[in-house]
Amino acid sequence: MIGKRKCGRYVIADVINRRMNASDVRQTVFNTAKIDKASYKNVKIRLSQDPGQAGKDQSEQYIKLLSGFSVTVERESGSKELKKMLFFRCM
Repeated sequence: MIGKRKCGRYVIADVINRRMNASDVRQTVFNTAKIDKASYKNVKIRLSQDPGQAGKDQSEQYIKLLSGFSVTVERESGSKELKKMLFFRCM
């Protein structure tokens, strides 16, 4: 979970770091969404979409899985290094 403070700085509040198969990942995402919604009420879920057909299919599956939640999907573009650098500059 990532939050943004009033001063504009970002805070990483929770990270789940496990090795899982695809089914377990989907179940963990769904369970985390339910817990976060119960705890924080106004939760917005942002997913990134990899380029190509597989990314489109995966995004559609997650949107169906998370129906009832506020979900947006953004297409990935640009290099990973640039995105990482821009993200950490905001912290």
